[in-house]
Amino acid sequence: MSTNILIPAYNEGTTKSELYLEQANKTLREKGYTKQFVDSCRSNIFRTLAVLVRETSLPITVIDDGSSDDTAEEVKRFQTRNKNHQVSLLSHNANKGK
Repeated sequence: MSTNILIPAYNEGTTKSELYLEQANKTLREKGYTKQFVDSCRSNIFRTLAVLVRETSLPITVIDDGSSDDTAEEVKRFQTRNKNHQVSLLSHNANKGK
């Protein structure tokens, strides 16, 4: 079985709001990552991506839930700067919520 980290995102480009990745954190703990590492992933989406790219080789999918800001563009810029890591973007045209 393979693991893929899914990161939900909504208007993260401009606001850089807090993003809590409970399921991803649980999965990382189950895979043996330290509490310190898992806790460092609890931040805005781009800090989270930077930590995950630096500390794991797991594929990451950012799901942009119809953001009205530059979230998708920010993720694309992140992808460009981190070509050696599998970071993909799935964008919804409209916000679908939970």
